[in-house]
Amino acid sequence: MRKVLVVSDSPVLRETVDIVLGNEFSVEGRTTAEAPAALEGDVALVIVEGGLEGPRGNAPILHLGTVPVAARETRRRRRVLPADFDPLALREAAAALTAAGGLPLPAVASPLLGPPFLPPRQEAVAARAVATPLPLCLWGEAGSGKLRLARAIHLARGAAHFHPTAAAEVNRAEIRLTERAARDGEVTVVVSGLEELDAAGQRRLGEMLETRRILDAAGEPAPARIIVTARRDPAILARDGALDRHLFYQVGVLSLELPPLRSRAGEIPDLARAVAAGLCESLGLQTASFTESSLRRLRHYLWFGNLAELEAVLARSLVFAAGDVIDAGDLRFGYGARLETSAAPALAAAEGPRAASNGHALDLIIQELAHEFKNPLVTIKTFAHQLDHAGDPEGAPDEFARLTGEAVERMDAALENLVQYTRFDAPARQPTSLGAIVASALGGVEDVVGDKRIALEVEPTVAEVLVDPAQCTYALRNLLRAVVRDLSPGDRLAVRTPAAAALSIEYPARARLASSSLSRLVSGDGDGQDRLPLGFTFARSLVERNGGHIEFDRNGEVTRVRIEFLLVGEGRGDNGEAQDPGRR
Repeated sequence: MRKVLVVSDSPVLRETVDIVLGNEFSVEGRTTAEAPAALEGDVALVIVEGGLEGPRGNAPILHLGTVPVAARETRRRRRVLPADFDPLALREAAAALTAAGGLPLPAVASPLLGPPFLPPRQEAVAARAVATPLPLCLWGEAGSGKLRLARAIHLARGAAHFHPTAAAEVNRAEIRLTERAARDGEVTVVVSGLEELDAAGQRRLGEMLETRRILDAAGEPAPARIIVTARRDPAILARDGALDRHLFYQVGVLSLELPPLRSRAGEIPDLARAVAAGLCESLGLQTASFTESSLRRLRHYLWFGNLAELEAVLARSLVFAAGDVIDAGDLRFGYGARLETSAAPALAAAEGPRAASNGHALDLIIQELAHEFKNPLVTIKTFAHQLDHAGDPEGAPDEFARLTGEAVERMDAALENLVQYTRFDAPARQPTSLGAIVASALGGVEDVVGDKRIALEVEPTVAEVLVDPAQCTYALRNLLRAVVRDLSPGDRLAVRTPAAAALSIEYPARARLASSSLSRLVSGDGDGQDRLPLGFTFARSLVERNGGHIEFDRNGEVTRVRIEFLLVGEGRGDNGEAQDPGRR
């Protein structure tokens, strides 16, 4: 059972919360003197009275009364209820804050921490790296998955914040945590490019490793676990004089090598199957298998871009394959323009009746976009990692690879969004908590809200609406992403409930791009020269498909997007007309 920690000096309040939430949660009450400075164990929600900040940690927090001013600057999910709260409002707020889509709970395991992604001999080192805060050095060629492994260790350890940084930032003494990151508990700091540290940067890294601290935005030390990555063996760097000997011993307390794929030929079949399974799941394809000839071809290739190149080749091959059995001739290594138009319908065919049942021409367009998008995407990713072998002493290839990799990740996310939309069938409407939909949708924009320090205000609601929860959560998340993207740091974003089954998203009217796009979306204006973001189109389509509608209004300095759903008992027929609830 999920755990709720209540921090209050009032035994009446602690007991009341236990009575109201005791059926859904394991409630533990603490006085302010007894409350821990940081969360201990698996706490799903913290409830605090008055202006208390509460223990540090990842769990969302529910304030009864007011929110401390300093707490508003943190990334932590919060809600506020009046001191004389209603018990139903308390239950709804607790359910919304702990619903799926909120802050992720720390992962207890990851396939990246063992075979086939890691060589068997490195599995024990990865396990020790999860269990201890000791410094860790990950080294291997470009594309071997160092940053990905660092993030998997961070998640498995349950640290509060992941902070990757480049060696150049350490050289210039520009590495600083944001205030919110420093307050959340242990931070995982990943310094990429050990071989690129100059003398000053090596001294600074040595201080960080010795103190296990890093400066926050105010210049104060905060606890940090340091992970360093390198493309070359640190021992060779020290031998050649490129790395200070003392620093070599500091970074190598725990050391894990990610060997190149060309030295792991015997492991490539299992690795290819694992990578392909993940790609098939994310792309909505049937699970693929490999013939012996295709596995032999994969084993015999030199894999200049290592794991990143393997993923790129398999993604391209799966998308353009004619079936779910990959033969040697189906493998697309990216060294030629073998794009067969006859293979384009493969993804749609794999989707089966789901995609066709949408019945919209837009779905077919998106399927084609997915094919045309994925091929250059994986090719660019391969090229970015191969560029590392150019050996530019100024570090330009590394910077190019990093920036291109980030762009490719954004393209990947957009592609996943396209494919997800095409999977939606006719809505399976059911009574659904509107508050849970809002909480889940907000979970998809928390990173950007936190990074921009957007002042987020969310009004609680106990309304139940008659919708397909997956479709409406997806629609609202797309709208919020588009709005948040165009807000400036420090802007205010409010999600209000002006009526029982309605939401009003309010933000500054100066966010012109989002405002103008939404205006054209709702009014239908425009000359067709300026394309609407697909997220807006998806949102409107799914809201209307669920019997609701969207209205847009800009009044003075505030822009409002009003979304209305159907209350339970207000169902509509296929023609959109209201029907008698008894006929449902």
